[in-house]
Amino acid sequence: MTGPTATPPAPAPPPRALHAVLGASVALVGLLFLRSPGTSDVPLFMRWMDNIDRLGMVGGYAANQTVHPPVYAVIFWIIAKAADGLGVSHFVAFKVSLLLVWLLTGVCLWQWTRNSLTIAAVLLALIPNSLALGYFDIYLAPPLLGALWAARAQRWAAFSLSFALFALIKGQGLILIPFAVIFVSKAIKRGRGAAHGAARIAVAATAPAALIGILCLGVWGGAFISAMHLAMHNELLSGNALNLGWILTHYLRSVRPELFGGLAADGTAQWIAIPATHALRMSMRVAFFTAYGAILLMYARRGASLHDFVLYSLLGFLAYFTLNTGVHENHLTYGALLATVLFLIDVRYLPHAVICWLAANANMILFYGLSGRGLGFSRVVGVDLALPFACVNVLFFLVAVAPIFGRARRQSA
Repeated sequence: MTGPTATPPAPAPPPRALHAVLGASVALVGLLFLRSPGTSDVPLFMRWMDNIDRLGMVGGYAANQTVHPPVYAVIFWIIAKAADGLGVSHFVAFKVSLLLVWLLTGVCLWQWTRNSLTIAAVLLALIPNSLALGYFDIYLAPPLLGALWAARAQRWAAFSLSFALFALIKGQGLILIPFAVIFVSKAIKRGRGAAHGAARIAVAATAPAALIGILCLGVWGGAFISAMHLAMHNELLSGNALNLGWILTHYLRSVRPELFGGLAADGTAQWIAIPATHALRMSMRVAFFTAYGAILLMYARRGASLHDFVLYSLLGFLAYFTLNTGVHENHLTYGALLATVLFLIDVRYLPHAVICWLAANANMILFYGLSGRGLGFSRVVGVDLALPFACVNVLFFLVAVAPIFGRARRQSA
């Protein structure tokens, strides 16, 4: 007879059929947004793709004058040629590419966790950015997840290749390069104990990335350098990113309407890009580089684990999103992916992942809804809700980064 203190039997895992039903349901939700027109950026992407289709990967990339590294031009060229060959529009091919890479992201997540609920949650959270609103940030998800998985498995050549592709598709990927360099240098130092260990790691972890970087400079040269120059000289305090720049934007429009233009008739604020904000932009950049540099320095003094690499990369990216100028509403998606991997490594970081996904999606939906045509109703509830969302995001960054500064202070003491 079972006593009153007997341990109840563990619940049986759900049958595989339920996992299949869950996967099919998530895929159908993604397919639902295949024909969504997306934001006003999508026609811009189509012009970029048209230029690349007509002028080639090199000439089209130069003509586009974007702030992004050139690997996106390779992807757009492949999509354009596939569309031409199949006789469909570039828009249809572009949306199908987003769907396929979105599904590939799920496969990459499967390498990290066999928890189908976690994978389903992340894929659903990625829908607004990719399939609904038409940003192509999803192209960075598989190489980022693949690079981190390769780092966990110590497959250094795969890490180097995947991380280089991640960093050279869109400009935001470049932010994590210094953290990757420190991570690799720590791995090389750790391998000095084995015969030829350090040399093998150094070659495997640097050669593929160096080759891709040299190839990009050799093929795209001046246009690549010009893109990086444009990225460093953005005139926006905030490109609709709910961060410190957005708080300043709302403040300037409210307090100095004669100089910056007031709030809209419904009480909402719009981004500012005029020379009068030069001093503020420079102050924000100083704040960003100070915080980013401090986080990078503390990481250099920390351990060589993958946990530390992902944690400090996340904090460095949050510093970029929160404090830098010219950040856009879709950029926090990369931070949310890093926070997801951090949670999969250490379950204590689940709140970080949840907050990042909520903040990233709220940021986009507040401005564009789920179709790219707006919410369909006012986001003002006594105050433009974009303002308190921005305040919460700044607070989240401070709360997230405080423990590492506290740890550094205790170590110094």
